[in-house]
Amino acid sequence: MELTLTGGTTISAVPAVPAMDAESLARLQQPHSTHAHGDGAAGAGSPYHHNHSQCHHDHSGHNHSHHSHSHSAVPAAMITASTLLPSKEQVQLFRTNKHYRLNILSNVVRGGTYMLFIDLLTALVSDDEGKEKKSGTPAGDGTALKDADPMVLAQMLDGYGADGHTLAHWSAKRGDEPRFLACLIEKSYVRNGAQLLIDLHVPSKDSVGMYPLHWAVIEGTIPIVSMLLQHLEERPSPPQRSTSITSSSSLMQDESELASDNASMNASNVVIDARDASGCTPLLIASQYGHPDLAAFLIRRGANPHAVDSSRDTALHWAAYKGSVEVCGMLLHLLGVEGQLDALDAFGQTPLHLASLRGNTDTVMFLMEEAEGVMDRPPNLEPTAVGRVGSKVTISSRTQFFYPGKLLIMADREGKTPRDLAIKKKKLGCELLLQEYEEKYLLPKRSMFSRIGRTCRDLFSIHNWKAWMGMSGADIPIGQSLTFPFYWMTTHILLAGVIYGTEFVGLGGSASVGDNSLLLDKIGLHVFFVASWIATLVNLYWVYTTNPGILDARSANDSSCFNRGGYPRNKISLEMEAVTKELRRQYDDVIDSYSKDFPPQDKRVTLCHSCRIVKPLRSKHCRVQRRCVLLFDHHCPFVGTTIGLYNYMSFFLFLVSFCLMAVGFITAWIFFLIRSNPFPTGAFLMGGYFSIYLIPVGFMAFYHANLVLSNISTNEQMNARKYRYLWDENGRFHNPFNRGIIHNILQRCWPDRSSYDLGQLSRSDGEVELTNSEERQSMLGNMV
Repeated sequence: MELTLTGGTTISAVPAVPAMDAESLARLQQPHSTHAHGDGAAGAGSPYHHNHSQCHHDHSGHNHSHHSHSHSAVPAAMITASTLLPSKEQVQLFRTNKHYRLNILSNVVRGGTYMLFIDLLTALVSDDEGKEKKSGTPAGDGTALKDADPMVLAQMLDGYGADGHTLAHWSAKRGDEPRFLACLIEKSYVRNGAQLLIDLHVPSKDSVGMYPLHWAVIEGTIPIVSMLLQHLEERPSPPQRSTSITSSSSLMQDESELASDNASMNASNVVIDARDASGCTPLLIASQYGHPDLAAFLIRRGANPHAVDSSRDTALHWAAYKGSVEVCGMLLHLLGVEGQLDALDAFGQTPLHLASLRGNTDTVMFLMEEAEGVMDRPPNLEPTAVGRVGSKVTISSRTQFFYPGKLLIMADREGKTPRDLAIKKKKLGCELLLQEYEEKYLLPKRSMFSRIGRTCRDLFSIHNWKAWMGMSGADIPIGQSLTFPFYWMTTHILLAGVIYGTEFVGLGGSASVGDNSLLLDKIGLHVFFVASWIATLVNLYWVYTTNPGILDARSANDSSCFNRGGYPRNKISLEMEAVTKELRRQYDDVIDSYSKDFPPQDKRVTLCHSCRIVKPLRSKHCRVQRRCVLLFDHHCPFVGTTIGLYNYMSFFLFLVSFCLMAVGFITAWIFFLIRSNPFPTGAFLMGGYFSIYLIPVGFMAFYHANLVLSNISTNEQMNARKYRYLWDENGRFHNPFNRGIIHNILQRCWPDRSSYDLGQLSRSDGEVELTNSEERQSMLGNMV
């Protein structure tokens, strides 16, 4: 089964050529295919962006190929209406030839400025005298546009271009300039007479059949979506027309099934649940493109949350397939788990199937964690009649499992479970992850000797080592922290102490007390090394066991099979539980507010739909902990945990004590080499190897010392461009948390509740959205 993303056409394949000779006009009037499908996803000759092949029975062909365009150099001068229409003949052609006019206007909407668009509209309604009075510029002063007959102007703006799209389609893509869409809305009807002149809710005349609302959803610009929805709710009734899309015989579900599945939709929901050629609603497209805020906004504004496309894929199916944990979290929060995680599409596959075959390990883990939340119903029988034959899980028909176990054994129409699909698609990380879950929920509990044997087999398995080392795309499950670097670091610290005592001091070694090579007279050096060595181990222990500031009400008693037991239920964990509950309450309030309106950018708060919280300033969702962490710094596999607000001081002290330990070790090593006779080759090589560790750890200590002094985290320093609060209104870097060295040291090393003031939540920490005006001007340059 193959599945490809919807909305394949966003850029016209028809070149815009103002000089409309006969050949150019003929070329513009020819239909063009504007869809690109990777990997043959849609099948040969298939006009649909969803195509399922029974012979493949997987979603491996699911692909959306954005059109890439090579743009010429940026023009030296700004493009104006006079450069697009340099002669009277072309101005006249612009007024009289529909294809020519809409081609130029659509390209200006795609890549030009709003004032250029207004100038061209003025040229449509200005007379020749008015044009000449303005020294050949067709724009005029805008008076002609204000006095123009609205019906005449509407007729000139209405209709499809040669690419099969309307101006409303292209305006819906301009989230950076909403005035294009506002202008079309204003010209679309006569307010006094309540007469609709331009219908902005029409499908494109191509194989995709998308509405402008679909295009706005693809861009993820909620203000544009909100503007369209408000207009479509307030507009006069459009002329009666058929909005149904004829289904191809290749589709797995006919229109009657779609109608029955969505029979609950009333007339007011027809607009917000408009369907394209493959039955995708705006909500389904928002899930495909990973827009959780937009998906929540659509649901709160009345979109059908249970809508399915022509292959019966729900929004959760698409989100799981695309690996969008954020969308999955939002959907399960609003719709519930049961009835969603076990929903079947036309091929008998659940969201867990789709996440597994794509190798989305973080999504698989999230879905299984959500399934664990409905484990309050005990099974009828103990799951003893379970076994594995090859890659198949065999079960007794009389045995009923917990909900997670039910998801693991559900087979699609070809009899494949989620793990079977992961094996088939060679997604090793998902395979190992699902294997762990099957052993937890399906197989009988192993004895101690069986677990030891399994661990030994795993350690000597090339299959597992490839996943641990990230070879050949065999990724380790994202939520499972790499234990190898942590054990490596811990073992080397212990070995350094052993080598120091046996080689340099002679404890338990073969050297005699009178051996001149022994450093028995360096008592001060030994005390220094032992103290720093013990401090290194103690700091490592504290950084490993201290809750970094994980925003999770279950952090103290998490029963996940991949959590190392949670953190101690101490003051920090209790504080995090209380903070998390408050942030979740705020999250619900924000989601509920979407039913009224979406806040402007300056009043918008950042949400984490995976954790279902309002994200405090400077926090970040850790992919390893699978939770948001206050003042997230980074995840360090060498200390086996994530570094955040409350364990940063222990981490920094670990780096410092490690450097001091390494200095003591190197000093003793040099004294030992000088005193030894003959030269100890083995001790030289071993000591040199351990001495190398001072270089990277010393660099890290110096780097973090600078971060502490400036009160900035590693995440903020490495990704400064992503955070708006680190830039002033003039676009210059500004750290608002740098309040002097003493204050910075106190806040980073001895944090308290003021370090994550919840009153700072009003500022968005999302990625900075920069308008690529140069690229748009370059695209327009191809027209001149």
